[in-house]
Amino acid sequence: ALTVNPYDVSATAEALHAALSMPDAERAERTKRLAAAATALPPAAWFATQLTDLLP
Repeated sequence: ALTVNPYDVSATAEALHAALSMPDAERAERTKRLAAAATALPPAAWFATQLTDLLP
């Protein structure tokens, strides 16, 4: 996972290049961390947290 601003075409292209040329070990580690973050909370808890964070 690489963070990109989808409205910044140049930065998105740079991130895509970085991802495609990333060493296998780094790619595997990033994938593992992303999977852990994506499954850390049940979807309902994630949604509730998002709503709470939006409230003033």
